[in-house]
Parts: sequence; C-alpha cells; structure tokens
Amino acid sequence: PLTVYIASDHAGPKLKAFLQKALSGSDLPSTSASNNSENAKVEWVDLGPSSETSVDYPDFAEAVGRAIQK
Repeated sequence: PLTVYIASDHAGPKLKAFLQKALSGSDLPSTSASNNSENAKVEWVDLGPSSETSVDYPDFAEAVGRAIQK
C-alpha cells in the first residue's frame, strides 16, 4: 500500500477525516519504480491531533517529518 502520513493543527481533524474518506478505497498510482503499471491502496497514518483542543502544530509536523525519514 501507499503510506500517507497526515497531521494538522487543532483546526484540522475534520479536514483530515474528509481527506481520508474521500481518498480511501481509491486506487492511486503506485510510486514504486518496479510497479508503475499497478495501483496502490492508501494506508493512512494519522499522527494527530484527533480533537480540536488547541495544540502546537510544529510538534505534529515534526512527527510527520520523522515518520517519513524511516
């Protein structure tokens, strides 16, 4: 599957849910060089926040950055 890491600030949980719903189950082009003709399912990794309680976005942006470095 194509892994998508997503995060936001406290104003973003509804938008994240919308994006996940809109794009889940859709076939997106594979990013693998060996499988360019195949489609990949999306695997979402939501790194927060899950509520609209005020948070510092840089903390969540850092989590996404660290996740994609792995």
